Amino acid sequence: MTTLIPGRNPPSLGILTSSVCRAIVKIGSSKGLVVEGTVPGSSRRALEDVFGVLEREVLTETLGVRVRAEVEGGCVSSLGIAAVLSLLVIEALEGYYEEEFSKDEKTGVLASLLVEARLLPKPAASCLAHTLVFGKPTLYSEADGPIHVEAPPVNCVVMKEMELGSPEESPPCLLDALAKLSSVLVVEITTSVSRGEQPPNSVTKAFNSIWHILYDAPPQPGGRIIVPDLYGKALVVLLGERGEEP
Repeated sequence: MTTLIPGRNPPSLGILTSSVCRAIVKIGSSKGLVVEGTVPGSSRRALEDVFGVLEREVLTETLGVRVRAEVEGGCVSSLGIAAVLSLLVIEALEGYYEEEFSKDEKTGVLASLLVEARLLPKPAASCLAHTLVFGKPTLYSEADGPIHVEAPPVNCVVMKEMELGSPEESPPCLLDALAKLSSVLVVEITTSVSRGEQPPNSVTKAFNSIWHILYDAPPQPGGRIIVPDLYGKALVVLLGERGEEP
């Protein structure tokens, strides 16, 4: 959960949801990547981009990777699925080469792959990687690094998907102000998540206003949060104790 502010890197929050991704990854000698199961098309494309980075920059031999995944739940993010499957591929390669990576090493590898595949900017990629590898919600900033948060998985529902388009041209002073606002709001949302509560409507509306100012995203009802997804798209997500409408 972050805002994409040109030339600025405000803090990001990675959360764990109640959705489930069950996957099996197999490594073989045949070349290429095969993805099977109920994996969204954009997640498949992203995983192909990640695998392309692995082939060019990491793998020392020709390998085939077969991924079969089943995704369940009301809060399915194509970006999140792609990141989870990328981590499982890293762990499968770890076993294939009989290596043992520390959690910090896995985090670094996953974040680098997400950045090199142009799926996320570096701070947001590091946030997502820490969240998945350590299995805890993570507040990440360039100044403080990762801060892991003790909190249960969040029940949420994806209400709709939207196209973001290109950001509006804005003066540096406005971008600085929006980055500061985003920082304050992400911390407030983190506090709510750590308590198992839905963020206040005023906080989510203010957070979404940043997307409206920069990307002309339409205003959303209280309780819904706009979060970036893959390839110029965003999700409108309802966070709540049970994921129902407020």
